[in-house]
Amino acid sequence: MVDTFRKLHNLLTVRERRNALLLFAMVLIMGFLDAVGVASVMPFIAAIGNRGFIQRNAYLAAAYDTLGFADTDAFLLLLGTGVFCLVLGSLAFKALTEWATNRFIYMRGYTLSVRLVQRYLNRPYSFFLNRHSAELGNSVLAEVQQVVNGSLLPA
Repeated sequence: MVDTFRKLHNLLTVRERRNALLLFAMVLIMGFLDAVGVASVMPFIAAIGNRGFIQRNAYLAAAYDTLGFADTDAFLLLLGTGVFCLVLGSLAFKALTEWATNRFIYMRGYTLSVRLVQRYLNRPYSFFLNRHSAELGNSVLAEVQQVVNGSLLPA
C-alpha cells in the first residue's frame, strides 16, 4: 500500500500534490462537520420530547438564558433552525468536497494521458516501428483509466 502511494506521489506534479493535500484537508473537515451535524440532532430531539431538558442541560440552559428567551417554544424554533442550518451547511460542504474530489481525480486522468502522449511523441521513429498503434492507444486510454480508477480514486 505504501508502494502504491509512493508511485502515485511520483506521478503527480508539485501543484497536484498540493491540491491533493488540500482535498485531504477538505475530507477531514467534511468528516468533522458530519459528526457535528449528527451530534447536534440528538439534543434537539431530546429538547422537543422533554421541555425540561433545556433547563437540565448546561449548554442549552446557558444559551436559553444568554439569548434572553422567556418562551421555550421560541427557543426550540431557534434551536431547530440552527440544527437545520448546521446540517444543511454540512451537506453543502460535503457536495463541494465530492465535486472537488471528482474533478481532481478525472483531471489527473487527463493530465496523465497528455503527459504519456507527449512522451510518445518525443520518442524516435524506431520506437514506433516495433509497436502497434493499438498498443499505444491502449496505453493512453485504458491503462491511464486503470490507474485513475484503480489507485487514485480509492486513495
